[in-house]
Amino acid sequence: MSLPIQILPYQSSWKVSYEQEMLNLLQALSDLQIFFYHIGSTSIPGCFAKPVIDILAVTSDVTCLDAFAKNLENLGYETLGEYGMKQRRYFRKQGSVHLHIFEDSDPEVERHLRFCSYLRLHPEEVANYSQLKKKLAEQFPLDIMQYCLGKDSYIKKIDICAANAGFGKLHLHKHGGKKKHWTQKEIVKAMTVNMHLQMTYFAKCTPTWEILFQPDVTVVRSQILDDTFNYVVSALFSEKTAQKRVQEIVSLYPKIPFSWWVGPLDTPTNLEEFLLQEGFSYKEENIGMYLDLTSFTSASSSNLTFTQVLTKKLLQDFCSVFVSIGGNPETYEKLYSKIPTSLYQEGYSLEMYIGYANGVPAVTGMLVLHAGCAGIYYVMTHPQMRNQGHGSAMMQHLLQRAKDLGYFLATLQASHEGKNLHTRLGFQEACLFKEYAIIQKL
Repeated sequence: MSLPIQILPYQSSWKVSYEQEMLNLLQALSDLQIFFYHIGSTSIPGCFAKPVIDILAVTSDVTCLDAFAKNLENLGYETLGEYGMKQRRYFRKQGSVHLHIFEDSDPEVERHLRFCSYLRLHPEEVANYSQLKKKLAEQFPLDIMQYCLGKDSYIKKIDICAANAGFGKLHLHKHGGKKKHWTQKEIVKAMTVNMHLQMTYFAKCTPTWEILFQPDVTVVRSQILDDTFNYVVSALFSEKTAQKRVQEIVSLYPKIPFSWWVGPLDTPTNLEEFLLQEGFSYKEENIGMYLDLTSFTSASSSNLTFTQVLTKKLLQDFCSVFVSIGGNPETYEKLYSKIPTSLYQEGYSLEMYIGYANGVPAVTGMLVLHAGCAGIYYVMTHPQMRNQGHGSAMMQHLLQRAKDLGYFLATLQASHEGKNLHTRLGFQEACLFKEYAIIQKL
């Protein structure tokens, strides 16, 4: 039987409890390079909270934690794996501590730290947040899911405010070398996690984008009627629930065109059959490919000027190339102009680049540095600038950048038309990602 949700006034003893628990964790994980932070409402003076200490831990490779699960279990923790968040390791000491372990490249690290830092500087928002939590606890005393969902819109509002406040990097510890040796299974997993981050990175802190919380699938919606920006990824359904869950997800897109991407790790393995039954049509497939960067050496002799996107003006140039190849003309005004600039500065997990030819945006590229690999996306050449080697030059630039940052593995999703280009660079096939679309009645 569930116990009623308990919301208490802030207690200074929560800080003491965190510090004591951190010492225990440091000892249990002494063989790892790991950093700890007190997060959540118990870390915010004056904030009402459930009397559970939330601890954020940051390391370079969360998969290493799997070998230390027994150490944490000896401290009374329950091992819960990713628990709905890719590349996280979650441990829970019932009724007292929640331990969230992320990689240093995960934007969740900065998001958690920004949220707490912002509230500590804005006591009026602490009061608002406290009132909301007390109200939700009274309304849903035995339903923790509804309690958490009730906080979502407020949390996103604070996330956006905190990102726009221009906080610098709050987690400054960067670890050394990245994973060098990979099995095929590890490559597919890393590629899938990296792609998931690329498809959700901006949605959490952009008012015109949203991620609808679903514990077994990621649902992204935007204010543009274009399935490029409305999509479903990473479904983890059972065979028994798949049909019902597909129907429920479709209902979240009333009069909105959207795509459903099916990846190699999605379940059930026959998920595509359920999509076809509900009126989806096969649209296209991309080939997941990877490259060992150990022997890569840039051979580009391009005259392009490569510039990292760090301002809204540069971001507008990036979007102009996307629009030139048939992308939605509303992309910048409705979506990208709303993105806090702090999310794409130097040192973050997502980097965007433009290649300029004589001052004109000719080609774009995106690098996502996460899950131990460097994912390459959005290599697009302006139609008037094609057949001049600009796309190849951008690829070379991104691969060299990844290698310079210490990465040994690069990944991408290639069309069948583009496969040969990537094969010439040394990329190998790993898996398939298939896109399905449904025509909604507009």
